[in-house]
Amino acid sequence: ARSKLSATKDVIDYVEGDRKKQFEDIIKNNEETLAMLKGIVYSVESAPWMQSKLMIVGQGRAGKTTTVRTLLGEPFRETWESTIGASVTKTKLVSDGTGLKKVHQRAETAGYAADLASKLAAKELQKLGKSKKGRKKSKKSFLGKEENQRSSSKSKIKSLNLSGKFRLSSKSLPKVETSAVIDDAQALEKKKIDEDVTRRFETKLFLTTHSKKDENEIAFTVWDYGGQKVFYSLHHLFLTKYGVYVLVFDMREMLQSEENMTEDPIEYLKFWMNSIRLHAPVAPLLLVGTYGDVVKSRSEHEKVQDRISETVGQFKQVVGNNDNNLCFFPINNKSGDGKDAISAAIEKETRKQAFVNTKVPLRWLHTLDRILDRFEPYITFNEVREMAKTNQITSHSEVTNMLSLFHELGVIIYMPATAALANIVTKDPQWLIDCIGKVIRDPNIHGYNDERINKLGYTRDVDALVQRALVSQDLLEYLWRKDVGQVDFLIDLMQRTMLLSKWNFKSSENRDRMFLVPSMIEYVEPIEKNQVSASCDLKLNFNEGLPTGVYERLVCLCVAHSGGTKEPQQPKIGNSSAVIWFGKNCVQLSKVGQNVECAVESKTELPQILSILTSVLKKVNADVMNGGLKYNTLVDVEGSWISVTEAKEKNVRPWADSTEIKKEEAASLNLEAFLENL
Repeated sequence: ARSKLSATKDVIDYVEGDRKKQFEDIIKNNEETLAMLKGIVYSVESAPWMQSKLMIVGQGRAGKTTTVRTLLGEPFRETWESTIGASVTKTKLVSDGTGLKKVHQRAETAGYAADLASKLAAKELQKLGKSKKGRKKSKKSFLGKEENQRSSSKSKIKSLNLSGKFRLSSKSLPKVETSAVIDDAQALEKKKIDEDVTRRFETKLFLTTHSKKDENEIAFTVWDYGGQKVFYSLHHLFLTKYGVYVLVFDMREMLQSEENMTEDPIEYLKFWMNSIRLHAPVAPLLLVGTYGDVVKSRSEHEKVQDRISETVGQFKQVVGNNDNNLCFFPINNKSGDGKDAISAAIEKETRKQAFVNTKVPLRWLHTLDRILDRFEPYITFNEVREMAKTNQITSHSEVTNMLSLFHELGVIIYMPATAALANIVTKDPQWLIDCIGKVIRDPNIHGYNDERINKLGYTRDVDALVQRALVSQDLLEYLWRKDVGQVDFLIDLMQRTMLLSKWNFKSSENRDRMFLVPSMIEYVEPIEKNQVSASCDLKLNFNEGLPTGVYERLVCLCVAHSGGTKEPQQPKIGNSSAVIWFGKNCVQLSKVGQNVECAVESKTELPQILSILTSVLKKVNADVMNGGLKYNTLVDVEGSWISVTEAKEKNVRPWADSTEIKKEEAASLNLEAFLENL
């Protein structure tokens, strides 16, 4: 056990430069103050965390990353940087009345609990005043009169207790002298509390309480999502309901004439607004128009407004730029013009959100600090439960609620859709995104380091990935060579989130293990429609828009199902159509506008094929789409599209002979059990 106040040396080591002497003097005279701070903090069960998530989305090359830099007060860069997957930044922003300002902080692994605790302590210290009389009163108030009575020699206080409800307990913990506030090693060992996390907590608590701070400051996790289509399937895993969304678009494109357009920018706005509504139907959404250095006049802004207002009007969660009577916020990232209006709107909308002001137990944040202090990039749910127990969090539901909150705010990744996914907690979102981004990327922009690939003999493997959306185990191990111990985990996770599926068919690459990467289907050459039948037999109509990634995951699971049948035949995969065998029956799935169309070789098996497709869609909806996916199932009857129910009522074969398709599907099953169930 340490016999002296360990925070003394730690604080001095923490501080550098001119402030070192200042803190040496503070420490000498403030051992009792630290004891008092602990008394204040650990008498509180919970407090508003003031934590949020800022999600930046939009089309590639629209200026998302540059806009993030502007909002964070960082200098403008002329060179274009394309984001791979997503970029996660943890930062603290404070308000000075004109919007959000970035506070530069030294990185800390164990700091969330200390940050919140220091706010509580600073608030109480302000109430106490600076007089000696006030300090004595505070100690009597927070440490208890009986424990605070001074003897002629030394006074005693309660020992630090990090577990439970953060209340001091004189009965259960040993009393130690004020001049030697110690962490009892045996007590810490008994309660399985990591000493290093505890020590850093004390240090940061002391430092941040003595620094100037605002109890209402907001901390953000900023997520900048890659704009290329190949990443859209990935984004569905990380678009969450808590936070504020910023949809960035290029104002120059909105002013182009139709004949000069390669793609309709309005469709991109619709796509992103539909995706956001799917995952976060009530989250605030700001539209930000970039290239304000080019599109700068009021008349031009009004033309942009006229172009997008009808589309924007369909989405109630859009935050208007009321000061300028616009539905979007123009920004000039070169000069910073428009930044203050955007940051003020973000702050205003964030403070309105109930989750920002909802009280979070301090024991949750201590558990989070311990999770983030682990060296491994991910840990199991059971390991988290053991950590939580040391903070007297014993119920399974409380641990799940705690992790779900941290996931929604972008601090960790926790996806409890199935038992297998719920068993993994990824403590570093950027690590996981970077690993997936080494496989799923736009080959025309980001590439795969051709020189090194050729030298090591992976050229054919990369060609298969880009041209056929197939990746070999060998290439995965090469791409993840810096995380060699995590290859099996990453493969398993990508399969369970439908970013990979086993390719159980003979392959021209002659590799032992191959996987289909549905996100990479975008770059595969198209195949002809009507290879199975002259006409479409049924279609899945997504009248609110077909989210990118749904068709790809539908193909992914159908391929996995096909590969598990007897004597499976190799599918034919194109960028918008796929021919897949379900046993001996050949099925062609095609993405056409907002529909997924299906042609079946054996018409008598249409009900069985539809049952498989609807089961797969329910699995995709439950695991990835937050349950918000909406579609209608239509069948072709003599050239007219009607529902299955109508077809049965009209006694149309084969629907008249089919059994009722069950609404209750095993969407909560793990992937292996689900495929077996099919």
